[in-house]
Amino acid sequence: MEVFGGGMSVLFAKQKSKLESVNDINSGLINLFKIIRDKPESLSYVLEQMLISREVFEDIKTKKDAPSNDIKRAAYFYYLISQSFGSKGTHFAMNAKSGRKPKNLWRNFMTWSKRLHFVTIENLSFEELIKRYDKEDTFFYLDPPYYNYEKVYTS
Repeated sequence: MEVFGGGMSVLFAKQKSKLESVNDINSGLINLFKIIRDKPESLSYVLEQMLISREVFEDIKTKKDAPSNDIKRAAYFYYLISQSFGSKGTHFAMNAKSGRKPKNLWRNFMTWSKRLHFVTIENLSFEELIKRYDKEDTFFYLDPPYYNYEKVYTS
């Protein structure tokens, strides 16, 4: 069980277990992984229609262009992290020549979708998650957020 899921790199790197759950407090990230699991083709389609543009980036970041559904919400979240410096979603850092276009990055969505198919995806505080899942044979992987960066994780 990955308590602070983030990019869910532990889940994607390990063998499947009988029962699996990942968690993160960031609802945008959780929505992204649910959409990757359930609607990877729809997410890919939305991303393929998006232009690489500082203006688009800023419109999404400032919520001038608000998503109309969970698929667009996931696409916008992914766009911000894939088109920003350090994947922080704060400063546009990519350009069309970089080769790091959203449509070039979605290729893993189908692989990720298959891997997430039997995984429970939670959006709980770590305290609640541990209370809910704590059993004798539960293994919790806790890679905590960086100190004084808590606001980055709770958008």
